Amino acid sequence: MCVYCFPDCLICDNVTHSICSQCAPGYFKTGSTCTIACPPSSYADPGSLLCLACNPACGTCQNSTNCTTCSTGFLYNAFCYTSCALFAPYNYTANQTCMKCQDSCSSCIPGQNSPSACVGCSDPLIYYYNPTTFTCTTVCSSQYFADHSSHQCLPCSAPCATCDTTYNSCLTCHDPLVAYLGQCNSTCPLGYFAQSGACKQCGTNCYMCTQEKCLVCLSFAYLYHSECVLDCSAYSDLPIAVNNYCTSCS
Repeated sequence: MCVYCFPDCLICDNVTHSICSQCAPGYFKTGSTCTIACPPSSYADPGSLLCLACNPACGTCQNSTNCTTCSTGFLYNAFCYTSCALFAPYNYTANQTCMKCQDSCSSCIPGQNSPSACVGCSDPLIYYYNPTTFTCTTVCSSQYFADHSSHQCLPCSAPCATCDTTYNSCLTCHDPLVAYLGQCNSTCPLGYFAQSGACKQCGTNCYMCTQEKCLVCLSFAYLYHSECVLDCSAYSDLPIAVNNYCTSCS
């Protein structure tokens, strides 16, 4: 009997009809079988209709020279290399591929596997480089200040917890110190109270306070419900001024 070959075969073995000697259109020969998709480490050659071997360095490929993934090394421009370090700024690695670093970076640190782990900045006139966090930013974060001579973000001077990002002056201090006028002190001056490592100014016309609650007003003001006012008569519940306090009539 004349028996049909397997559907993927155009010509098959006379005895075993699953062994193909030529594939049907749309199929590619690998060994003695035909397949639509070639196995890993091989590619479909449309001229010969065969699955041909990739370059040994390739995991998968488009043709005999151009890799799409690597079996060893890292992919860059369809070739596999042992390192991405030669291809700045494409030396950030992900899935065994040399990727482009963040635009602010001149190049990335090899082995960090992060597009924002910068070796330096792409434009040192725009970006400040932070050698501690390996980042490039237009404004330094609160734990750092912008050093204009080196164009770097440098750590705030001790004992500052945070500092002005333009000038190296303290905004807050590590406990138990508090920041006042850029310096760290043990206490706040009169007219200020300590909060979150910094001296915050009391309310308007207040001489002494705890948190935002005034205790004593300046000489020309009067204490009214923890606030300092200039005229007690405006408040009907305590209309009289006595010893810098608003109080009620006798």
